[in-house]
Amino acid sequence: MSHRSRQAIVRDNAEPQADQWLAITLARTIWDNVPLLLTIDAVLAMAAFPVLLAAGFGALFVAPLLAALLMGPTWLAAIQVAGKLLDGDGVSPGAFFRAIRELSAKGVRVAIVPGALMSLMLATLDLYGRNEGQSWMLVPVAIDGMLAMTAVVLFFPASLLAASGSLAGRRLWRQAALLAGVSPMATLGMLAGLATVWIVTQFAGPLSIVLLAAPIALFTVAVFRWSARVHEIGRHS
Repeated sequence: MSHRSRQAIVRDNAEPQADQWLAITLARTIWDNVPLLLTIDAVLAMAAFPVLLAAGFGALFVAPLLAALLMGPTWLAAIQVAGKLLDGDGVSPGAFFRAIRELSAKGVRVAIVPGALMSLMLATLDLYGRNEGQSWMLVPVAIDGMLAMTAVVLFFPASLLAASGSLAGRRLWRQAALLAGVSPMATLGMLAGLATVWIVTQFAGPLSIVLLAAPIALFTVAVFRWSARVHEIGRHS
């Protein structure tokens, strides 16, 4: 086999190899782009500060909606940048800030879905707490909780599809559910990653979620993108 043919095979199989060696790929990408990832974390931290402040003062119902408005655009920009970094492309901080501006409206539209459902779940829990002994209220609590958790899980593949295409509205969330369904290992990996982040927050505080945001964005893209391409999800949006 010629040297050129071997190069072609390596190039064609780059995506499956990245999927198989996920930890190595992520570690190398993080190491090579520490300054940019720290910039992303810093911007998300500034956006998260009013959210944490609102939650700290007891405005728990408002905090998820505020997070969607302030952090949604930055998160979607981080997803777009993560895809480029995993492709080996160089991305400057200026390009990241331009992505925030370009994806601002789309970021809010995607993030507002889990934000609104989380606010609804918190309101239902508060209402249940004020009416002790009303066992029938466990039904809306369970329904709102399932809807909120489902939206949070689907938010990650939905972010990938929204940042890389023109999907929006119900079609975006249907495609996100399809992507999560055909990628059970990716979905389980995402859940395991979120559980790990939750455990870290128990020791380091809620701000640690923001400081881990850039690696989480890289992880989201890495685990879902290959499956999306294989199953042609979002390609013809």
